[in-house]
Amino acid sequence: MLIAITPGLGRDLAAEVAAARAGGADAVLLREPALWSERRAAGILLHGRTPGAVQAAIETGCGLHLPASMDAAPLRARIRGTLSQSCHDAAALRRAASAGCDFAFLSPVFSPRSKPGDVRPTLGLSGLEQLCASAPLPVIALGGIGPAQASDCLRAGAAGIACIGAIFAAGDIVSAARRMRRACGPTAVVG
Repeated sequence: MLIAITPGLGRDLAAEVAAARAGGADAVLLREPALWSERRAAGILLHGRTPGAVQAAIETGCGLHLPASMDAAPLRARIRGTLSQSCHDAAALRRAASAGCDFAFLSPVFSPRSKPGDVRPTLGLSGLEQLCASAPLPVIALGGIGPAQASDCLRAGAAGIACIGAIFAAGDIVSAARRMRRACGPTAVVG
């Protein structure tokens, strides 16, 4: 599974989202309310940290991704698409599974390229492997992952890869997404 996450730069990314999907991203996580008019239920996740995301996900059948601080349980019955949550440790993974999430984003595996000031400790491959082994739901690895790191993360037990910079910072988004897709291998489509 390959999930492209829009960088949240406030620019019109509709063409870039289409390019990421054309390049092989199984899903795109939109962190930008301005793009919600471009949403399509299959393969689109709305970021739940913005006020209208929950309602938009309910109305459209899009998936919903929640920050670690939100309780996913009350939303499970209302969200027809996939429901995911950000997690940073084993306790958060258990809460996401108990709430009925379909998968969790686990981060940061490596230092995020999209957040150069992020000084949180990273999990590294050994931390990722340990958390994936005990995770009660599929884990999507996130944080500083490009084509060179993707296969190592998958071998460590991640069910998929999420990335921002490896796709959206590239001059040719379709080619960048194709490189990430090749690194991840063929997978089922999320949606």
